[in-house]
Amino acid sequence: FEHPKEWDALTGRYRSDSPWYGSTRLFVRKGRLLLDDQQYLVPLEPGVFRPQGDINTAERITFDTLVNGKAMHFNFSGIDFYRTFTP
Repeated sequence: FEHPKEWDALTGRYRSDSPWYGSTRLFVRKGRLLLDDQQYLVPLEPGVFRPQGDINTAERITFDTLVNGKAMHFNFSGIDFYRTFTP
């Protein structure tokens, strides 16, 4: 399945310092960006997504801090997640 190549910079495992949110995985499945194997993301503009579902939701996922072609950080409606390289 085709997908925007810039999404490859976003895929990987991320971890939050929050004990309530822990870690999450982001990957491409069948040409769509998927968070934690359960929530598809809808692109709004470069680096900004919303969870699939209610189009009026205020929830946003924003990616930033690219290093060597990979995003090191994303923010999910106020919760910071940082790329991790451990399983």
